[in-house]
Amino acid sequence: MIKQMKCMKIIGATTVLSIVGVVKVVKEACALVAYALVSYGKWEAVEAAHAAPAVVFALTTGLLISFWISFPANE
Repeated sequence: MIKQMKCMKIIGATTVLSIVGVVKVVKEACALVAYALVSYGKWEAVEAAHAAPAVVFALTTGLLISFWISFPANE
């Protein structure tokens, strides 16, 4: 029973740290996209900050869909 509780604590801690890491990566990706829109796209900073999460979501979704489509081709 104690071993099982220890395992659950490890899994819980790993899950929490993974979620924190993902949030940080998404935050940095949004900042990078906003910077790119301002620097190279000549956008206003406020508009770029509002558009960045949508751009990151679209890029991530497109990447996941392409992986999902190409996975059965590798079997």
